[in-house]
Amino acid sequence: MANTAPFISDRVKLKLREVAERFMTSTCDIKRQAATTGSSGYNQPNQSGVWTTTPNGAGVKCRLKQQSVTVTTGEQITKEKTIVENRFQVELPYGTDITVKDRLYNVRDRDGNTIDPTIVYFDVKERIPDDSRVTVAVEAIH
Repeated sequence: MANTAPFISDRVKLKLREVAERFMTSTCDIKRQAATTGSSGYNQPNQSGVWTTTPNGAGVKCRLKQQSVTVTTGEQITKEKTIVENRFQVELPYGTDITVKDRLYNVRDRDGNTIDPTIVYFDVKERIPDDSRVTVAVEAIH
């Protein structure tokens, strides 16, 4: 008879999720581009540019971890342009509704201070599977 019990019990998963949330001392707002109807005239949907906070997306607990900074300058781009890519991982509570089409705004530390006032928003690039929290890879947009 094969053992069909889960490798990690639901009780242990719940405890791991509680521990993960203790380290989420920052907050953020999750925004999604509003759906529009109609066409731009080239068989393309209208892009309204309006980003609205998702249901339950205001003041979400999170933990921001910087992964890398890439600076590209000089002739690789143009003679006078510098591009800086700031890659981060953001941990959010398990079950948080977030997709690769979303953005994070208003990321604040535990005291309510803006993490980096030069960052306008974080663009979600990838959702990373995890049983104890939601982890996304994001890029800071200045």
